[in-house]
Amino acid sequence: MKDVPRAIPIGQAELLQHGENDRVAIFALGALVPMGQEVAAKLEGEGISSAVINARFTKPVDVAMLEFYAGSVDVIVTLEDHVLKGGFGSAVLEELNVLG
Repeated sequence: MKDVPRAIPIGQAELLQHGENDRVAIFALGALVPMGQEVAAKLEGEGISSAVINARFTKPVDVAMLEFYAGSVDVIVTLEDHVLKGGFGSAVLEELNVLG
């Protein structure tokens, strides 16, 4: 818990880590954010730079963050512990489809 709570803008993700030449972007929600950081560390050990994004919201998706990484990495990974259909991963796929 933070000493001083602050408002979080609705629909705005939080970039936790990134490198110069990220090849993977890991968008994680809630309790799976630490897992995303662990995966990024393992990938880094294999020479693969990864960005880790705390998505914060299932919907609305941070379209600006998603659009940036969709145009700059080879792989986008989503991590969630919610639902298989209609969840965060589905929302990301929908946005990527709209972005073309």
